[in-house]
Amino acid sequence: MPEEDRETILLRGKEVQVGVKLMLFNPDGNFLIIKRNPEKYPGLGEKWDIPGGRMFPKEETVWDGGKREVRNETGLEITENEKPVFIGKQKFPQKPGGPEVTRLTYKARATGDVKLSDEHTEYRWVTIEEAKQMQDLDPYLKVLLDEPETAK
Repeated sequence: MPEEDRETILLRGKEVQVGVKLMLFNPDGNFLIIKRNPEKYPGLGEKWDIPGGRMFPKEETVWDGGKREVRNETGLEITENEKPVFIGKQKFPQKPGGPEVTRLTYKARATGDVKLSDEHTEYRWVTIEEAKQMQDLDPYLKVLLDEPETAK
């Protein structure tokens, strides 16, 4: 999504963008990782990450934004009858002088067949232990793998 299309909100006088990520688990207990397309994400490398992205806080809830991002990036639908589990909150700068980004991560179950958008080139279903061993994993995701809620 082009930078100018992202909504920025003011929070305590600071520009903030809100992102939401979802660890999507299948019935086998593995979760979905997707590899970034370097043409769509120049400078970020071909890192493995979980589905998600920026939300539109004036138009949607965090949960609705997460479902939209999952649907757009993977073609999957979130299982509605389960409550999402909050894993963690991370803050990081977008770029010097840019807005702060607060990223909220949840875990949930999804249904359907994976159909990647052009934002990503590959997908895998992995265990938490397999993901911890990966060298090309998004560093923010790597930190979340050690959160207590992730393993439950």
